[in-house]
Amino acid sequence: MRDTGRALLDDCDYVVPVPLHPWRRLRRGFNQARDLAARLDRPVVDALWRVRATPSQMTLSADARRTNVRNAFIASPFANA
Repeated sequence: MRDTGRALLDDCDYVVPVPLHPWRRLRRGFNQARDLAARLDRPVVDALWRVRATPSQMTLSADARRTNVRNAFIASPFANA
């Protein structure tokens, strides 16, 4: 992922992982997006909060995915990039 996305990473100052809903995070025990972000040689900033649970995106089309996550996140008042 680091090698394939190198062109994108070259111009970024930090990485913002997509947060899980607290209940899903508790059940899973980890956030895969955050774990992957931590391996990209850039600072990780938890700049988003998930404020609404959403169904799994796995079987959804691109349009349905966008609709699924609409209004599911807000900017964290504690993020400092």
